[in-house]
Amino acid sequence: MHIMYRKSASGEYAVAANSARIDGKVVKTDSIYLGKVIDREKRIFENRERGIFTFDPETASFGKVDLAVVPKKNRGRKMGSVDFGDAYVLDRYMEGMGIYQCIEECLCPNTDTFKALLMFYILTDSPHSYAQSWYEGSYASILFPNADMDDRRITEFLKEMGNSDHHRFFFDSYIPRLLEDCDSKAFIIDSAGAPNSVHMAPTALNNHNGKISMEVRIILVCRIEDRMPLFFRYVPGNLVDSSTLIRTIDQLDCMNIEISRILIDAGYCTLKNMEDLLDSHINFITRLRPNYEMYKDMVKLHARELDDTEKILYKDRFVKVLSRQKVLTGTHHRVWLHLIRDENMKDAQDKTSYRNWQEGTISIEERNRQYQVNGLFILISSYQMFREDILPTYFERGGIEQLIDTGRNTSRFGDVGVHSESVFAGKLLVEFTALAVNQSMQNSFKARKEELSSKKRKNKQKISGINMCPTQALFTLRNQKCDVFDNTILPMEKTAAINDCYVLFNCSSPRRIDLAGNQDTM
Repeated sequence: MHIMYRKSASGEYAVAANSARIDGKVVKTDSIYLGKVIDREKRIFENRERGIFTFDPETASFGKVDLAVVPKKNRGRKMGSVDFGDAYVLDRYMEGMGIYQCIEECLCPNTDTFKALLMFYILTDSPHSYAQSWYEGSYASILFPNADMDDRRITEFLKEMGNSDHHRFFFDSYIPRLLEDCDSKAFIIDSAGAPNSVHMAPTALNNHNGKISMEVRIILVCRIEDRMPLFFRYVPGNLVDSSTLIRTIDQLDCMNIEISRILIDAGYCTLKNMEDLLDSHINFITRLRPNYEMYKDMVKLHARELDDTEKILYKDRFVKVLSRQKVLTGTHHRVWLHLIRDENMKDAQDKTSYRNWQEGTISIEERNRQYQVNGLFILISSYQMFREDILPTYFERGGIEQLIDTGRNTSRFGDVGVHSESVFAGKLLVEFTALAVNQSMQNSFKARKEELSSKKRKNKQKISGINMCPTQALFTLRNQKCDVFDNTILPMEKTAAINDCYVLFNCSSPRRIDLAGNQDTM
């Protein structure tokens, strides 16, 4: 390419182009507007889109400029003010977490759009039709200048991201990063419904715990110790949970994820699933459903023994636990059945049974039968456990329910709102990524608060914002604006509340940011 210059009353301007002979005439092709000439010899130019930059006509490539060599009068003019603190801190956090690398390695069609949309999902709960307005008023527009946040373009982007190759590449990058610093091989598997009335292939009639709905079923896997989401997949809504467990474990195995122990809900508890887990040498603990013969036999043979069992205090509730070994029918596998009676629950249910007998709705025989089973439930595990550890271990399963709630409340996880499966799949990938970032921030905040609380402070007081959650902190940080110049960002001064948020994120506010890459902190 070659560069053409022209002068006007306001200065000298340049355009780069190729020359070609067409029909006997020399014409210019592939023109690139370079803008105002800052230094003709060093090929430094300035335009509104790129700020100040260099251009090499031989390779048609752009480069960054050290602003120290640029005269101050050419360092840019004020373009406006935008929200700064929330996008800046979130950008720094996701960069440190490694999420940006996962996005770049999943070969998505536009990494800036993915990053900007991810930030939009975390910082707002607004529909896609508001994304462009948010983008224009946020520092995200400076961070991700090539993002296309128009509503229709977002739909096209999500449709492309629905391709299974992008999902596979993302998890090939994300999972090793998540597991590299952790030796834990214990996970929780659960599912959540995504109600949807749109007629796309995975939408089907579902009956989950007696609730009927048209939905897609989303299966989520998370790590037990810190609730970090590991993997997701979705299935038609009319598939029962028990039929999806082994397929999910096989998929994790194909991704080289070693599982030593899992926690699952009663919906996954079938004889076939338990046998498959034992064959695969995967330990488990789950709740046994009352319709199984081993449940009825356990209650019939050992319920009375609970009266002579010593009570255990679990979360301010008295419980009694009796464990017995059992061989699964038709197999050589042995499991442990843990018969448990919640004394508080038994008292409440006994009162209900007595009232029903008084009102004549049940007979005295039925009342006495209910007295025998009230407050009872059975947990089944593949290994022997101490009585004191059984309930705490099983109720760790609640971590994934809290994770799903976090996803629904802060990351739109499971919110369909689209009209095709490919768009839904792409949207789910972005939502999963937002969920991973939100959960990581929650874990980081918990550790950071413990660190700050344990330190000896001169004023003997905790910072005022110590009880803020990540969502509240990001909302507070949004109040820090910045002035945008062609080549420089000048953040506003921090208030005490904003400073507290920076402390919680273990981050510092920059004094200025030069778009050439230099940054000073305050």
